[in-house]
Amino acid sequence: MAFEEPEVVRHQGALALDLVHTDSVADGIRRRVELLEDALEATMGNMRRAQWLEENEAAITAYNQQVENRGVFSDGWRRF
Repeated sequence: MAFEEPEVVRHQGALALDLVHTDSVADGIRRRVELLEDALEATMGNMRRAQWLEENEAAITAYNQQVENRGVFSDGWRRF
């Protein structure tokens, strides 16, 4: 679809744009805002994930060391 210049209508001295074109512009702006919101949400999720890992790093390391030393509770039951 080729871009068309909006039709300019003068009505009682006021400048107005063709509503069809302004709706298209508004849709484009809405889509860009949605993309920015999605990007912000992803960034915030990554930041929360990184913070959680940092806060729990000692516990994760301790658990992994325990598993390395003793194994896991199901070692005798697993068939793989």
